[in-house]
This record gives sequence, structure tokens and C-alpha cells, in this order.
Amino acid sequence: MCIEHVYNRCLPLKAMQDYDNPEMKEVLDIITLYYMTDDTGALCDQFQTTRFADSSCTVISVMQKEKFSAWLEMKNIAKSVEN
Repeated sequence: MCIEHVYNRCLPLKAMQDYDNPEMKEVLDIITLYYMTDDTGALCDQFQTTRFADSSCTVISVMQKEKFSAWLEMKNIAKSVEN
């Protein structure tokens, strides 16, 4: 499970929340209920990252572990194109 916290680049840095905020746990529990066996560390890896864009949102990607490298590479390519 990959979680991207996207923040509006015009916001001050103090507007960023900690990765362990309680709202995120509630969202993960709902995703687990419908799409996963369990979110225990034995069955689920989590990757969280923060980036800046023109508007704020949270992007959650659920995938098989073997798809993570390709997902991360795609994000790195997109980031290099932005710069």
C-alpha cells in the first residue's frame, strides 16, 4: 500500500501532517476491509511519501508487492520530468 500525501505548494510547511495521523488509520482500515485480508505487517507493506503540487490531496495505491518497484520508478520518472 502506497500513500502519497500531496500538499499545495503555497501552504506553509506547518500545514503538513504527521504520517501517523489518526485519520489515515481510519482510511486504511476501510481499504483493508474491502480489498485486503489484513493490514498486519506480515501481510502488508506500507510506503508513505510527501510531495507538493498545485492542490492538496491524498493518493492511495494498493498493489501486489512485486508491482512496487515499477510504481516507484514511475513516480521517480514523473518527478524528474517536473524538475
